[in-house]
Amino acid sequence: MAAFALGVLALSRATALQLSDRYAFATRVGEGNPARVGVCDTWPSNPSEIASAAPDRPTAFARPVEDGGFELYYVAGDGSEMPFCGHATLAAADAVLADGDGSSARLTTVGGKSISARRRDGDVELELDAAVAAPADEDAVAAATDALGGVEALDASFYDDTTLVVEVSRDAYAGLAEVDAAALGEIRLVAAATTRGSGDYDFRSRCFVRGSEDLACGVAHCGLGPYWAAKLGKSTLRSRQDSPTGADFGIRVEGTTVALSGAVVRDGLRAKLGRAARKLVDALIAPLPKDRSLKDEAKLELVKGGVLRAGFIAGTAATSAWSLTLFGAKWSAPKWSAPRVKAPTLTTPTVNTPKFTKPRWRLKDDSPRAAAAAAS
Repeated sequence: MAAFALGVLALSRATALQLSDRYAFATRVGEGNPARVGVCDTWPSNPSEIASAAPDRPTAFARPVEDGGFELYYVAGDGSEMPFCGHATLAAADAVLADGDGSSARLTTVGGKSISARRRDGDVELELDAAVAAPADEDAVAAATDALGGVEALDASFYDDTTLVVEVSRDAYAGLAEVDAAALGEIRLVAAATTRGSGDYDFRSRCFVRGSEDLACGVAHCGLGPYWAAKLGKSTLRSRQDSPTGADFGIRVEGTTVALSGAVVRDGLRAKLGRAARKLVDALIAPLPKDRSLKDEAKLELVKGGVLRAGFIAGTAATSAWSLTLFGAKWSAPKWSAPRVKAPTLTTPTVNTPKFTKPRWRLKDDSPRAAAAAAS
């Protein structure tokens, strides 16, 4: 009995915190910026330990509050607290919002920052305070252009106390190869090199945070949005952050607010099994000769596809069996029994014997007298 109570207690503690991995501003797993989200009723006692289990991404903890919204608490992958994280907020909003366009929620950080979240056209949208612009210091701009490889700045601006935006030409932007991210980190917490876009994008950018390139930076776009809205004379923008994984942003600037929107992809068990199977197949193929013919390559691709399908089927079956075992279900072989056949009942048929009736004979009178009598 005591063991059962301990098991129930452990299960309740495990289910009180619902952890999930998501990719913000992405269209598939591996794009955008990853974040872990922990939805809980109360703050966990060991948030730094939980976040350290995923050192390559921040963790946003979300708990419901009395007004129907959610409070957010951020922890970096190294276990340190964070005042705010844009892409982790987008991932947390995706976790707490109901499915379907129009659903909304009020989010508040432990530091008091208020965010309005909603689903719009299949994406998640965050309405934030727009960053306040200020003239950039010439020395800071010169240091930033040197760190970017000696490019020429067409324009530059500070936003709040965190972000430096440096606009460069398209050619200079395309030539950004070796960037001294550490030097940019000494100028501002966030530094963004940006240029005019083309096609579906109004502008493009590369963003650097704390001395390293960020995969999808929401804080930077709180400044980039107002910057390009004023430059282009439009309030609705699309942007591409050319990070190693790539990220797509939707931006809407309205007065002192900026709305950032993007797709969020959930990293489920199926995606994780698929990546593990690909790594296994690549490891098996790696020792083979590199100078393979096109025909051999085609055969390898067929084998690779078959192994991936088999691995997926086996993984799905194992997961299903494990989930059934987890909830106490037990499998037993079906018992076969012979069908019951009702024996036929034989009955003697009843024979009706025909009855013979003796005919009554009468002599026919053909005399004239009889004919006359019949005629009268």
